[in-house]
Amino acid sequence: MSQASPKRQQGFVITMELLLITTILILGSLVGLVAIRDALFKHKVQQQNMTPKVLDQQGRLLGEPVAYDEHEAPLLAYIDRSTDPLGRVLIGIRDDRFSSREAVYFDSASCQGDPCIKSVSDELTDNQGASRLNRSGNVSYLNALQGGANYAVGPGSDGLPGFLYRESPEQCDFDLDDVQSRWHSQSVMTGLPCEELTVEDMSVPAYTGCLLNVTPLLTDPLDPTSLDLNCSCPAGTTDQFNLIDQVAPLVGDLYDQTFATLGVLIAPPFDSDGLGTICCETPSELNESGLVETLAYLVLKDQLSQLALSALEQAELESLLESLLSPAELTCKPTLPLRAAESVASADDPAMNALEPFEPPFRVTLPAAASDVWISTPPDGVEGRP
Repeated sequence: MSQASPKRQQGFVITMELLLITTILILGSLVGLVAIRDALFKHKVQQQNMTPKVLDQQGRLLGEPVAYDEHEAPLLAYIDRSTDPLGRVLIGIRDDRFSSREAVYFDSASCQGDPCIKSVSDELTDNQGASRLNRSGNVSYLNALQGGANYAVGPGSDGLPGFLYRESPEQCDFDLDDVQSRWHSQSVMTGLPCEELTVEDMSVPAYTGCLLNVTPLLTDPLDPTSLDLNCSCPAGTTDQFNLIDQVAPLVGDLYDQTFATLGVLIAPPFDSDGLGTICCETPSELNESGLVETLAYLVLKDQLSQLALSALEQAELESLLESLLSPAELTCKPTLPLRAAESVASADDPAMNALEPFEPPFRVTLPAAASDVWISTPPDGVEGRP
């Protein structure tokens, strides 16, 4: 009986050890990979469970909020695929309506007719927010930063919850002065968010620091119109000197008539050169309503303050002056024209508006109760599905 050599026995032992080690490593790696996969998938599911989602009445998913507005309404980023390049717009979701930062304008008092929308990044034309306070702003800077069209939620076929509109290259059929109402979906109110609005409501106070006691200097002796005020309008504003110069004769006539009515013995003559200018933020222009009376009041009040009158006489004359002229606040009104608004088509059905398929009331999903029980389900070969 022959015996195997020691070298062959050593080789046999090494081979068995190699197979055993390899088997342990491969099986251990597979088990570890499956455990890591299950842990990652479980973490992803738990993360999705904690992430709120917005659903409509039929349970259709609108999307995941990217942010929340000041009323804690979820904001969804809608991608407009009907344009090239594609555009995004943030749409707020409330219980019964869609909302947007921008508004849609109409030439009727009931938000009926052809909708119009202002251009992007226009702080001056529409700088009143839902609180109706100046400089609280309706500007959507997301729309402005995209370098494309402006977007806004306006009335739908039945009013609420609203349709999505986009700024078109065409001019609006009516001017800004003809605006009577706007659909401001951001407002918190019962019923339709349609509010009456005129250009005066969107006016902002004018800068009057260069109006009185400013003597214009003639920069060119051969050109009588080359006047340069000894005062500068603030940065971002434009002087309204041409309009002031145009109404100066009317202001002078009213100045003389009112001084005669006041019965002041010493009546200094009206000096049109004493009128400087009024500054309006660009792009806007001075509101002409009551301009002559207000300018005459300011000039007369300034002249009365320079007379040697007692405090009682001064107060009586200023009270009479105010009753005679009824001065108004000097304001600047917007000048930027409106653009015609067009309906944003749905990606699934071009005949429908992008927001038309969804039905209120809308709701946000709640997180499910946490569980330590985990059932591992192997994939069936369909990507992205268990």
